[in-house]
Amino acid sequence: MQTLIEIADAGSPTEYAFPFEMVGGSSLQLQPSGAVFVNDATGLPAAMLDVPWAFDANGAPVPTSFRVEGSTVVQVVDTSAVTAYPVVADPDFWWIVTNSAGCLAEIAGLSLVGAKAVQVFAKADRIVRAAAALGKYYDALGGKIDKVIGIFKKWINNKASLTRKQLTALEGLIREGAKIFFNAVGLGTCYSLVKGS
Repeated sequence: MQTLIEIADAGSPTEYAFPFEMVGGSSLQLQPSGAVFVNDATGLPAAMLDVPWAFDANGAPVPTSFRVEGSTVVQVVDTSAVTAYPVVADPDFWWIVTNSAGCLAEIAGLSLVGAKAVQVFAKADRIVRAAAALGKYYDALGGKIDKVIGIFKKWINNKASLTRKQLTALEGLIREGAKIFFNAVGLGTCYSLVKGS
C-alpha cells in the first residue's frame, strides 16, 4: 500500500500520524534501519512500514523518519529554508506473508547508511558482475543492488505489481544464480524462499 503525503508549502504540517488498530497482542517496533514492523503476538513481523522517503519539487531528498507513539506511527519530514515545495513523502506499507517474514526482515536490515551501504553494495555488485550469466538480468532490473532488491521485495508481496519485463528478468536472475546473488547481498533467508517457490 502506498500513501503519498504532499506538503504544499513552508506553513504546512511536517508530521503525519498513521494510527494502527493493534489486536491480539500485536505491537509496533521501530527498527534500526528506520523501518517499522507490525509484530504479531509472538513477536514475528506481520507487516512493515518500509524506511520512509521524501523528495522536494526539485527531486532533492528531504530528511524524513518514523517514530512510534503507542499504536501510532508518526512520519516526520525535516524541511528547511532550501526546500522546494511541494514535498512528496511516502510511507510504503507491506503485508508480510508468513513464509517471507524472515526474508523481508533481512531486506529491511539492508537499509544501511553512508559508507557502510556503499561498501556492502559495491562488494555485492562486484560478485554479481563476476557471474557472467547474471549480467543481462541484473541490468534489466536496473543494474544496481538496491533497485534489484526493491523489485524482489515487490515480487515477494505481490508478483502482479511487476511488469512482464521485470518478472522475466527477476526469474532469470533467480534461475541462473539465486545463491550467488542472495548470498552476495546477505539475504540467505530470501534464497531459501525462492528455492522453495
